Amino acid sequence: MNNLPMKKASLGILFIAILSLSSCKKNYVCYCEYYTNGTMTTTGTTPFNETKRVAKKKCKDLNDEGNIVFGGMNFHNETRCSLQ
Repeated sequence: MNNLPMKKASLGILFIAILSLSSCKKNYVCYCEYYTNGTMTTTGTTPFNETKRVAKKKCKDLNDEGNIVFGGMNFHNETRCSLQ
């Protein structure tokens, strides 16, 4: 009996199983817009070499909002980021 086809099939299934269990890191870019008093002032990008789930969380964590007082004036600052 020739078991070669059975061995090849078993190796193929094992290879696919290993690939499906491993998490794939890719390069993702987080695009951010920075606003002061409702007006976009600048933009920026932050690269992440992570799984999509981790990159999405890290990008979301860059979102921020707050007020600062400078020279007696109140400024509302906001950072809005999204994964591209």
